[in-house]
Amino acid sequence: MVTGVTHILFLAGGNGRNPISGAEHHVITAVQALAARGIDTELIVLLWQTDPLIEDTLHHLETQGVRVVRIERKPGRHTLASRLVRALDCWRRLSIALRTRRDRVVHMHMELVMQVIAARRAGCRHLVMTIHNDEPSYTSLFFKTCFRVLVATGVHFVAITEHVRRHLISAVGLPSDSVTTITYGIPKPASRAVTRERFGLSESDFVIGFVGRLTRQKNLPLLLQAMAQRPSVRCVIVGEGELKSELQHLAQSLGCRNVSFLGAQPKAAALMPLFDVLALPSVWEGLGVVLVEAMLQNVPIIASRAGAIPEVLDQGRCGLLIDPSSVDSLLGAIDTMRTDAARRRALIDAGRERAATVYGVGRMTAEAHALYSRLCNGFRAREGAAA
Repeated sequence: MVTGVTHILFLAGGNGRNPISGAEHHVITAVQALAARGIDTELIVLLWQTDPLIEDTLHHLETQGVRVVRIERKPGRHTLASRLVRALDCWRRLSIALRTRRDRVVHMHMELVMQVIAARRAGCRHLVMTIHNDEPSYTSLFFKTCFRVLVATGVHFVAITEHVRRHLISAVGLPSDSVTTITYGIPKPASRAVTRERFGLSESDFVIGFVGRLTRQKNLPLLLQAMAQRPSVRCVIVGEGELKSELQHLAQSLGCRNVSFLGAQPKAAALMPLFDVLALPSVWEGLGVVLVEAMLQNVPIIASRAGAIPEVLDQGRCGLLIDPSSVDSLLGAIDTMRTDAARRRALIDAGRERAATVYGVGRMTAEAHALYSRLCNGFRAREGAAA
């Protein structure tokens, strides 16, 4: 029997960043769904810096029956030493808070070391950690050692796709019985009253859209190179990231007057119905939440044949797959989408069906609860055998 579930999530706002993207949305969806199922659910938030979106989100969770515990980083100087001291203080307070939660399932996200140290120091017995991406760095000696230590201390891992599970087992070296795949449950994005005109687009434009972080992982130079060769196609890039200025400079140097950078947008996924096609040319991807969000909103997809993307798109049944190193491959997919309405409709129909069946919130919640029960029952059985 599961006595209760505590999820731990790191959040940091400010500096124009979107503090709640794919993985954070997943955790928020998961704790709401667990609470709705009648499970005693709480969320401990390690809060480095708050902002209005974070505050609204945490308040909403509380109205949905999720107990929210905030561990806020204390204010201080922006030196490396000061930030480290204040971070260690947060983890110390996390460990103290977890001492009264030793019998609960503690489910951690996006942080491999300090959360586990805090939970183990507190004596927590049932530890779960979700791996939200197929990070290439996980194959380094340092991370492989971290993973081995975590397995040895009884941490059970959740992979968000079969691709991530294979990555953890074959590339990182985790035992197969230490990793369970539970795919995200993704609700349909909230609607948003927007028009093409608001963003300088006309109804006759053929619009390629991107929504996400502007990082090297997303391979946006490939999209810009394709747009330079298709000046009659409009491209809208929604999001912020460390490469924004570099990408804007590249677009300018390529003469891409057909590309607009919209920056971070509230309810960004709700902009997808403005697009004729969503593009995700990533060089690696553990899932790609935007793919499912697009499928739920009847937006056809062009995406790379990288990481978990073929799995999400059912090996091309739900979207056109391209070579992430080939501009010609992307151009061919764009031309197909522009000229073949029947193909677009088939992709939309297949995507909507797959999103509803494979990425349902109810299915995710049931699988997570089954895992929690199995871990708790297994622990009690081991305790009884030892006695």
